[in-house]
Amino acid sequence: MVYVVSQDQTQNNTYNVVFNVATSVSNDATLSSLTSSVTPLVPAFSPTVFYYTVQLPYGATTTPTVTATTTHPFATATVTPAADVTSTDSLQRTTTVHVVAEDGTTTQDYKVQFNPSTMTVVDVANIAALRAGLTDGTVYRLTGEAVLSYKQTYRNQKFVQDATAAIMIDDFNNVMNTPYNIGDGITNIIGTLTVYNQMLQFTPTVNPGAATSTGNVVVAHLKTVSQVVPDDQAKLIKILNASFANPTGNFATNQNYNLTDATGTIVFRTNFFDADYIGSPVPTYTVDVTGIYIQYINTKQITSRFATDIEQSTSTSQINHNDIIFEAYPNPSNGNISFAFNTEQADDVILSIKDINGKEIYTTSTTLDAGSQIISWDASNTIESGVYFYTVIMNGQTKNGKLIITR
Repeated sequence: MVYVVSQDQTQNNTYNVVFNVATSVSNDATLSSLTSSVTPLVPAFSPTVFYYTVQLPYGATTTPTVTATTTHPFATATVTPAADVTSTDSLQRTTTVHVVAEDGTTTQDYKVQFNPSTMTVVDVANIAALRAGLTDGTVYRLTGEAVLSYKQTYRNQKFVQDATAAIMIDDFNNVMNTPYNIGDGITNIIGTLTVYNQMLQFTPTVNPGAATSTGNVVVAHLKTVSQVVPDDQAKLIKILNASFANPTGNFATNQNYNLTDATGTIVFRTNFFDADYIGSPVPTYTVDVTGIYIQYINTKQITSRFATDIEQSTSTSQINHNDIIFEAYPNPSNGNISFAFNTEQADDVILSIKDINGKEIYTTSTTLDAGSQIISWDASNTIESGVYFYTVIMNGQTKNGKLIITR
């Protein structure tokens, strides 16, 4: 403190001088936390442990994100990601965190080495073989192509099928986050099998990437209610000439509606919450219903994907007697038509198609096995737009119908 008095002794003032002692600069170059965006670090993080490993998920090719926090607020941490986690060189698979203390000279490196998965994967060629797999955590790779028949935002669920079977993909963690459309073919789906309320489901562990084909036609399997069995789980099926019991009000989500055909009753479950028929009236007329078959414990359930999956039945679209069901679709079409049959037993069938002048332009005869069978006719590049007529002879019965071809 300095006390000052004027010469004439009439004025004075006091000045305070404060001396600040400089504090020392920190040399702390440690981290208070270190995390990886995938599986945990080994060993568990400690500020005094400088080397860690991380086991990558099977099939991972992208370098995980490493996040670091310095212990001292004025220290800095620079993260240099691993160059290539698929490399055989461990240095290429290592992310380095370089910490510089406040003093600018003290440094410390933390290293995180990413190691490829040692998981054993069992290859299966088709969905039927996949469905025969174990639910013990075994990882399966479906090497054949599966076609997407439906997807919904709830649990990121996807339904896929091939010529042999179908399966529901329950993708809660959104592993398969590649955008897919109905009709897309997906190859090399990898994951494990589980059972939930007697419904087999597939949990993916790797994103298979872009679709391997697009625009595939997803064929609905013609079934009577009595013919639907557990092996049909997740299939797109179609039930003809069915009626809703006590059809009143509008469709609401997460509800059961009994749907009956000549052979039995199945539950129509409104379990696709994005469906566009929610809020629409329950049909009071006879319908042909397309939908995904869902099994809930011992209850058979079918869930339509769209309003167009619920059509009013017409006498020209099907035969339903002597245990034979038949349908031609799409109709109208561009000339690529499926003639779908469902029979209780093997039988011979003759199919012929004529133009409006009565000229036969296509004929085939074959023996169909029992169950759902398809005869495909692709005349999209060989005939003109117009009206054509088909005749189906099967089990001693004849069915005539009209086809409309448009370009």
